[in-house]
Amino acid sequence: GGYVLYDDVQVPLSRHYRGQAGASPYWGWHSSLWAAQNGEPVRYFIDREGTNRDRPASPISSRKDREIRDAIEHWEDRTCIRFAECESLSRCARPYIKFQSHASSCNSPMGISWRGYNEINVPG
Repeated sequence: GGYVLYDDVQVPLSRHYRGQAGASPYWGWHSSLWAAQNGEPVRYFIDREGTNRDRPASPISSRKDREIRDAIEHWEDRTCIRFAECESLSRCARPYIKFQSHASSCNSPMGISWRGYNEINVPG
């Protein structure tokens, strides 16, 4: 199915807010949140070669690569969250985050995807 966007978060149509009184737009997502597992870092992959499986994609530019790394450093400096970069997509243990280029969107699904990885779309 499709997605509904809540600001910068993609929510599958099957789980989006349907207008129930007092319900949150994020109801039902508690079981899909990222959990710290024995202090392990969040694994991530930056798609520098445009390996999107669903549609043709261009690689992440060197400028966007630096912006992603700066953002990761920002989170590590200010929180207890740690990240570990995967050298290749095929060697990245799940769950992981994949930063990929997108023509115009800047968004990501909320929580851990049923696929075991989340794609974060980075524009241009």
